[in-house]
Amino acid sequence: MIGWRAHKQKTTALSSAEAEYIALSECCQDFEWLKNLLIETTNIHSKGIIYTNNQSSMAIASKRIYHHGTRHLDFKIHFFRSLIENNVIKLEYLQSTTLVADLLTKNLPSTKLEELIKIIFETSKLQNIKYGGMKEIDYIQETDNSSPMRN
Repeated sequence: MIGWRAHKQKTTALSSAEAEYIALSECCQDFEWLKNLLIETTNIHSKGIIYTNNQSSMAIASKRIYHHGTRHLDFKIHFFRSLIENNVIKLEYLQSTTLVADLLTKNLPSTKLEELIKIIFETSKLQNIKYGGMKEIDYIQETDNSSPMRN
């Protein structure tokens, strides 16, 4: 599942790492909601992996020490640290070149767009093979140059 949201942050960040950290916190809030919805509707319990391309925000999230650089942040922003400590979610670094969420948030050249779409479908096939369950998507056919269709 890929989640994304574009909006103005409610809290003013003093650095790009802090802005990314706040975004991670909001992402984890959305994940918690989706996880609970999934549990209610399917009774599937799974650990979430959140990919980020910002190592500074990952470092802030993994440290319980409040230092001068982050001591001004509101405690509600730090809530997701407990999710990490309790193995509910896992943060993983992913290079910007393979971050598929960019499909939804940035204007990309067609070559980059095609690369990211290929990553999504290859990952989707691997997940289906690994976990069983959903039927594997075979091919995407262009019907009339306007929208792709699944077989």
